Amino acid sequence: MAILSSLPSPTATVSSSNKAPLLLVALLLLVGVVAFFVLGNEAAPGDGEGGLGPAVVEVAAAPKLSMGTDSVSLPSAREGVEAMGPSTVLWPLEIELRLIEPGDVPKPDEGPVLGAGANAILKGRIGDRKDRGAQATITFVEGANSGRVLTTDAEGHFGATDLYPGLSIVEVAGHGLVGARREVRLRQRRETLLNLGFGLLGTVQGQVLDETGAPVVGATAIIDGHRDQTDDNGFFYLPSLASGLSFLELEKPGYASHRENVAITANSVTPPDRLKYVLKQGSTLLLSVSGNVGGPGPVEVWLSPGNSKQARTFPFYKLNPIELQPGESREIPDLPKELVQLRAFRSGASVYPPTRNANLRASKHLPVQFELRDTPRIFGRVYADKLPVAQARVVLEAPDQVQAALRHYRQPATYLESSILPMPPGARQEVRTNGLGEFTLSSWDDNSAARYLWAESFDGQQFGIRLIEADDLEVSLDLEPRAKGTGKLTLDVGERYQGLPVRWSMNGEPGTPFDLAPGEPLTFEGLREGRWSVEVRWYATELLGESSVEVDAAGAELGLSLPEGALNGQSRDAWERAGRDWPLDSF
Repeated sequence: MAILSSLPSPTATVSSSNKAPLLLVALLLLVGVVAFFVLGNEAAPGDGEGGLGPAVVEVAAAPKLSMGTDSVSLPSAREGVEAMGPSTVLWPLEIELRLIEPGDVPKPDEGPVLGAGANAILKGRIGDRKDRGAQATITFVEGANSGRVLTTDAEGHFGATDLYPGLSIVEVAGHGLVGARREVRLRQRRETLLNLGFGLLGTVQGQVLDETGAPVVGATAIIDGHRDQTDDNGFFYLPSLASGLSFLELEKPGYASHRENVAITANSVTPPDRLKYVLKQGSTLLLSVSGNVGGPGPVEVWLSPGNSKQARTFPFYKLNPIELQPGESREIPDLPKELVQLRAFRSGASVYPPTRNANLRASKHLPVQFELRDTPRIFGRVYADKLPVAQARVVLEAPDQVQAALRHYRQPATYLESSILPMPPGARQEVRTNGLGEFTLSSWDDNSAARYLWAESFDGQQFGIRLIEADDLEVSLDLEPRAKGTGKLTLDVGERYQGLPVRWSMNGEPGTPFDLAPGEPLTFEGLREGRWSVEVRWYATELLGESSVEVDAAGAELGLSLPEGALNGQSRDAWERAGRDWPLDSF
């Protein structure tokens, strides 16, 4: 993962002085508002008479590795809004903030800055048994974003705008949900949708046969993490599954595992004889490693289909990475009888050959040997307060991991979508320091000018980062306490006499909705310094379209001209047609 900061909540600052005069003015204004809406204004511009407003889509993304911490609270304006009485503004101001380029990391003389390749977008909604927004986590368990966790907001929406493209598997879990595992195909600078509902569940059943047509007894069938064993006739039964496109995995020792996409229909049961699957006898790889260069740590071997265009019927991701110690030999059984590709890596060593193909169709027991050789290494130490830091996490990564990976694979961008692939060592390496704070990494093997080297303490409280060049073979990093974000951005929405509902997201992660008090600007504090993109809409009207702004401790300000409907609010009829209670009835 590239280093991106934790994301803060916005703060709308409101003075608490002179509340009594403000209350008196507020009450007088409120009387005017009530009279205004009761006596007429049914055709006022912006009151939504043309129909219901569009559904607000909010997304959420768990922040990547933080370079700073945030201590920003939710708006203090809420108390002021309640004092002014209810707002008749039906639709919220929608704000999207996205960090384009962090200002708190060193920049190379030329080329991209850290995290440039993380530009794929994932959005969606998770619904509970009654189709209400579900409180859930969406965890990347396989693929380039492995370990990243997204969370839903109160309405079940989630998302992220800074993901690495490629094929991934996510796990959806939450209180009261049966759970799901789904595959997502993320593309560069494009949006992928994942919507799941746990209301009307489906059931999948089928039969597993061997190559002779005989039933396979005791095979494990898995969908969405739900498991069943095949009976004496080879049948399995998996109920209570979220509808949509999922995938089935079949396993039994002695056979090559089988993976296949399966459509789950809501409130439906597939006929038992409709889905039939064949398990085939597998082949075995005999892996061995000679030499003892590099490390510490094992040699990692990654398997993938030898032909990226063939159908993916084997779950290689469940094996990867295969770890071997120098001098060790290991059998990998139950592999598919097809052409497979093997890649091997050990930090601080050159593995020969680094990539090779193995035709498992030709042999049931195929030996493959890798040799560890010397290679240029980066040796370093991690310190904090001039003392060595043991078990620090040390990462060497390309500014644009995606382009570095494609150079390593020598493939076009679509190759990352063909299979669940690791980030190769030319794009990213990670190790832990020993008891003396020492680490060893392999120097990169392409023509890129620089790499980012960063480290964090075991508890994550201290951090350090620097740029290094290809000829930097001995380096050190000094860790310091994580700095808090100091950037401030203010959106001046002008003079208003009633509260304004606000919904906002940052890098795709939604913040808690709130009401902005009359006359107050909206201020986001504790931001990372750097260049930000700001988009603002109200009732499908674009007020600010991807404006780029430099944010620093001195603060940046953007002015907005609100439509009349965002100032005067909407009529009782508009609220009722939206299925909402008229707010002035309870005041």
